[in-house]
Amino acid sequence: MSASFYAFLAIWTVMVFALRIGNITGATPPQQYGQSFFHPVIYDYNSGVKDYKAVMDKMYPDLYNTLEEMNKTESLVYKIGTGLTYFVKNNHTRLFEDNQLGSFNYMTKVYSDKTEITNALKFSGFEYIILDLNTVTIDKTTNRSLTQKYNNFLDYVTDNPTVQLINTNRVVEKTDPNTGNTQLYRGLNGKVVFGGSYAVFKLI
Repeated sequence: MSASFYAFLAIWTVMVFALRIGNITGATPPQQYGQSFFHPVIYDYNSGVKDYKAVMDKMYPDLYNTLEEMNKTESLVYKIGTGLTYFVKNNHTRLFEDNQLGSFNYMTKVYSDKTEITNALKFSGFEYIILDLNTVTIDKTTNRSLTQKYNNFLDYVTDNPTVQLINTNRVVEKTDPNTGNTQLYRGLNGKVVFGGSYAVFKLI
């Protein structure tokens, strides 16, 4: 075989390795490319300097208990464009990636209501959904198709008794209709004060 073939093979191998260890997905902003290669906290975890909880408290405060709950089971996790799944036990067998929401979009055409979608997911073995709240930032399509799919997903989890939001770092502001006072909450519905980066849902 020619030298050019081997050169191409070597370059391809390096690129795949970089994508894998860099945790680069379709929803990863360009400014974050390469940051996971030598993340000091991840390095401390892999080298045994910091334990699992110390790493979680450093990288994702308030998420430790949620991941502990998820890791007590072997149920499947529906992943939409996020790197949080690094800390999901047996993530190589438990994760289903739908970063462009193509599969979810198909389900909305097959099933007529929210409950049917949840039942289909649960029947397939899913119990949790992890969403990257910045998914739409990569939508460069002229018709904003990814944004439309993302909004359809938000509609699915909103006012849905079969889906429970169990954790998010988004902060919203709500006004009490009785007093007129405003308060801040962790949630998805309301005036966004802090956009956050993730939301974790449980199918019930």
